[in-house]
Amino acid sequence: MTSIKLFGDFDKYLLKLWFEEFQITRYIYKEPILDSMTVDLIKRLCNALKQDSHVFVMSVDILVQYIMIQNNKNIVIEDQVLIVLTVIFICSKIAGEQSDLKPLVISKFYTNITEEDIATKTVNLAEIHVLKTLHHRLPFFSRIDDLKTFLNVYLKDFKLRVDIVGLSVQILDIVYIYYRRLFYKLKNVYKQSPDALQTFQEVITNRLYLPSGILLCALEMTKLKHFMNTETILDEISDLCNINRNHIELLSRYIYDIICVSGNSSSNTVI
Repeated sequence: MTSIKLFGDFDKYLLKLWFEEFQITRYIYKEPILDSMTVDLIKRLCNALKQDSHVFVMSVDILVQYIMIQNNKNIVIEDQVLIVLTVIFICSKIAGEQSDLKPLVISKFYTNITEEDIATKTVNLAEIHVLKTLHHRLPFFSRIDDLKTFLNVYLKDFKLRVDIVGLSVQILDIVYIYYRRLFYKLKNVYKQSPDALQTFQEVITNRLYLPSGILLCALEMTKLKHFMNTETILDEISDLCNINRNHIELLSRYIYDIICVSGNSSSNTVI
C-alpha cells in the first residue's frame, strides 16, 4: 500500500510554512450550548430555504455567539424562531451561494412555521437587532472555510476521482449537529488530569484540528483507504498541523462513531 503522492522536501517545506501561518489564530475555547435537536432544526431550516452548508455552519456559529451575549446580560430570547431565521438571513448575505434570501421570503416562511403574520419590516428590525447585539462583529473565519482551505491546500497535488471535499463538508454537517456529544465524549477522555484537560483545550481550539480529523475520517470511509497509506498521511498531517497524531486519530474515530450512530438520517444528509 502506497500513498498516491509523497511530497518532496521543498513542497513539504512550503506546506509547513503555510500551515504555521494558518495556526497563528485560534478559536476561543467554549463549551457547546446547543443540543443536537436545535442544530438539526437549523440544518432543516437551511435546507428548506435552499441554503448550503456554508450558511448552515456560519448560522450555528453566529447564533451561539448571539445567545452567549444575551445570556451574559440575562436577557430572555422571546421570539426564538424569528432570531434563528434572521441569523440564517444574515449568513445568506455573507456566504450564500444557492439562494438570495429576501425579507419577504423570511416573513412568509415564519408565517408557515408559526401561523403568525409578520411584516418584512419586522425582519429588517430583527436583522439590525442581531447585528447590534453582536456589535457588528461577525467571525473572520469559520470551520467550513478552514476545512475547505485545508483540503484544497493539502490535496491540491493529489489526483483523486472521489470528491473528498464534498464528502468532508457532509461530515462537517453531521459533526455540527452532534458536536455537543462529540465535544463531551472527547473531553471525558482528557479530563483524567489537569495537564490532559489543558491539552484538550489547546487541540480543540486549533483551527486545523477538526479539518484534519474529518479528512482522515473521509479517507477511511471511501475506497481510497485501500490504495492510500493513511498511516503515512496521518503522520504527514500531524507534522504539518503540529498536532500529535493520537489526537487526530481519536477525533477521527469518534467522528466515525457518531456518523454510524446517527444512521446518516439527520437532515437528509447522505454519505
